[in-house]
Amino acid sequence: MGLSRAALWALLADAGPVVAPILMSAYELELEREWREEVQAPHGQPWFTSFHASSFPGDSDEVCGRRLVYGLLDPPAPGPRKPFLQAWFEHGSNLEHDWIKHFTSYGVLLTANVTADDDIQTGFEDEEHWLTGSCDAIILPRGWSKSHVVEVKTTSHEKVLAMLADTPSFPRDHGKYLRQLKTYIGLAHELPFAPTVNICDESGAIVPFGCDCPIHRKQCAFTTTTLLPPDDGTLIYSSREESLTVASFRAQYDRIHMERGRERLAEWRDYFLRDEIPPHPCEGRAKKWTSTTCQYCPLKAAFCKADYTGNVTKLSESGISDYAQAIRPDWNLDEKRAAVLQRWNPTEEDQRAEEMVA
Repeated sequence: MGLSRAALWALLADAGPVVAPILMSAYELELEREWREEVQAPHGQPWFTSFHASSFPGDSDEVCGRRLVYGLLDPPAPGPRKPFLQAWFEHGSNLEHDWIKHFTSYGVLLTANVTADDDIQTGFEDEEHWLTGSCDAIILPRGWSKSHVVEVKTTSHEKVLAMLADTPSFPRDHGKYLRQLKTYIGLAHELPFAPTVNICDESGAIVPFGCDCPIHRKQCAFTTTTLLPPDDGTLIYSSREESLTVASFRAQYDRIHMERGRERLAEWRDYFLRDEIPPHPCEGRAKKWTSTTCQYCPLKAAFCKADYTGNVTKLSESGISDYAQAIRPDWNLDEKRAAVLQRWNPTEEDQRAEEMVA
């Protein structure tokens, strides 16, 4: 007589590790569910309905408008995220939250404390260009009259040590994150982000309204002042193995970066309104699909290359619909498009879209 299923599982459980396979299965199940379901709104609005500071182009050729316009229709990834990648993301998020706690207790945090009552990061919007951004933190260094933008990244210990040993290579190797930081600085500078705060006269710490000084734990004499908006910031890399081994890089407010990037976002926004797919970013080049821009793009094999080779020019005729519905049967192009238009002034944008199509 053969073994029952329960007996077989019991035998297998006795033959090897117990916790590791359970943990891996938990990751895989959660990531599979996330992949097949709608993406949540981590910043209070559906993620797909805007262009993000993390992909702001500035004047770089590395950002593909074709991919960003497709992204406004919320296509799912070709497959679930790998557990090891998810674990890296979670480590980075946990580290960021730990540092937010320390910035708060030291009395320098100006933006939302996502580890306390504020569950949504302080965000910035440029409504005309459909641009949004939520930096990790904005702080007030001791003795400063303006704030300072902070963006936190994690990477391997070896890479952090390499950065510390060869700082000049940074702008070439990490242009994406430098553009991201400069965009946060630009949005906060131009908004402007200029809060009025109480500053402890002795410690220089921010004293939240109606609260004790975070340094002295009592009511202190303080001065109320309105800060100047930030015009610089720091991109700081933390080692995954030794979190306080860090490499940091400063960036300044860059008006040209913001102007050029907005020009390109406006072009891509208008392609979306006209129901058109932007041209290939490497048009005219012999090896466009193996370029840095396209080589690892998840949308290339999914539908972008097929749209291009099939001379598809309209989003409504793109292969994105068949692709997305195979993963999420309830996905609907018209609903995704309507969500974007509704976010950015439904009456005006719907009319504009109709006029541009006509």
